[in-house]
Amino acid sequence: MKKYLESIKSFLPIAICFIVVMFCVKCFELFTSDSVSISHILEMIFSNLVASLVLSFFVLIVFNIISIYSKKVAIYTSSVLFAIIVISEIGLIFYHNSTGLMMGRELIERPFWETFVTIKSVLHFWMIAAAILFVIGFVLINVAVSQSSRLNAQSLNMIMLILMLVSIPLFIIIKPNQNENAVNKIWYCFHSCFLEKYDDVDFRAANKKIEKFKKLFPERGFVDNEYPLERVDTIANVLGKYFKNSESKPNIVFIVVESLGADIFGINEYGYTFTPFLDSLSKHSLLWSNCISTTSRSFGVVPAITGSVPHGPRGFQFGNMPDHNSLYSVLKDNNYETSAFYAGDFSFDKVYDYLIAQKIDFMSPFYEDSKKKENKKYDFTYWGYQDKVMFDKSAEIISRRDKEKSYFDLLITISQHDNRLKLNDKKKIDSYYKKVSDIISTLPETERVSKKEISGHLASMLYGDDAIRDFVKKYSELHQDGNYIFVITGDHSLNLNPENPLDAYHGL
Repeated sequence: MKKYLESIKSFLPIAICFIVVMFCVKCFELFTSDSVSISHILEMIFSNLVASLVLSFFVLIVFNIISIYSKKVAIYTSSVLFAIIVISEIGLIFYHNSTGLMMGRELIERPFWETFVTIKSVLHFWMIAAAILFVIGFVLINVAVSQSSRLNAQSLNMIMLILMLVSIPLFIIIKPNQNENAVNKIWYCFHSCFLEKYDDVDFRAANKKIEKFKKLFPERGFVDNEYPLERVDTIANVLGKYFKNSESKPNIVFIVVESLGADIFGINEYGYTFTPFLDSLSKHSLLWSNCISTTSRSFGVVPAITGSVPHGPRGFQFGNMPDHNSLYSVLKDNNYETSAFYAGDFSFDKVYDYLIAQKIDFMSPFYEDSKKKENKKYDFTYWGYQDKVMFDKSAEIISRRDKEKSYFDLLITISQHDNRLKLNDKKKIDSYYKKVSDIISTLPETERVSKKEISGHLASMLYGDDAIRDFVKKYSELHQDGNYIFVITGDHSLNLNPENPLDAYHGL
């Protein structure tokens, strides 16, 4: 044992350096959050110490293997691994701050290429450069500390080794449910991916709950226990009085706006709006101000809105989809032609799989077009065409259709996906950011800071709002009989108030 402890004496200062850096990162995250208490600090210390010690143990295994051949290479390799772990924790913190969500099981349930594309889309040159510089600096410091350290290898290495071994069962058994700003994000992600159990549905228990549900609501015309949410329609036609009777079937247009929620709309307590057209439209329309999304991520929106299907732990369209009805299938049975217009990649989040299951008639090829050299003149982002281009191209396709037929169209925006507005015309970009700045300047001081942090999202909202205005105008000119219904909603909110667990789901 003494011989082994002596062999890993150069690992001890590297591990200590790693633990100190991790504590600095977690302290910065916690103390820059809105609320800090003694309990949060204690949670952060416990969570970070357990995770850091366990991660150190895994690196120690690598150190032991490589040191058989070269102690110097083992030191460099361990330092690089520790640096990558720190960068991973920082990355998960950025993810949490930008989405309001903790990265968990979706990391392994989504296809790897989707995760890679998502990460790549938000990477900037300065991030990559900073990460490389951090790795180099961290390695050099660790090597220097390791070579100059005079720590007592026998006693400290033994203590360190014992702490690592004690932390392993804690890491596995305890569910990391501490405060989101205090918990170690790598521990949470690992636990969610590999240690949390997602058992198959207990149909016997489910049937008991369904029978209880049926007794509570005897007036519902249940069709089948396997589909307890499906029932014979017994709801009074409370919306009929708001629509005009027509001899012909109306066209139906759904517009799903990325990140459109009550937190940026004109119904908030401060009266500001970053969607002036939609705000004005709402005053002459039916408005659901307490619309709650079934998911805080975009992957669930299309099945939820068009199929009213529960998305489960990862999304309705992932895996084997059960038999179901949807707005698409019902309207197709009533001789509607169905379409989906989207600037992004339909295969992302398996939206393509869901739409194919609906036997959709048309899906826009905009994503493929945006990658062609001849189309680089159009405004686009990594994800595809910007909203104005998407709506213009959609209107062009719609204008060529047979007006004697009835249509159901789903249009999904994309410009609000990133916290920046990217257009070819810099003057336009500046004008939208100027509008955002002017609106923020009218808000209370407590509101300004949070809004400035998402200025890019808000500028994209204003841009997307203008794009929708232009599309609605073009559509009305193409269908002057007015025989159409527009439904405009969001997939989820920007989650500007993460302390309220419903905020991420409060759409419009």
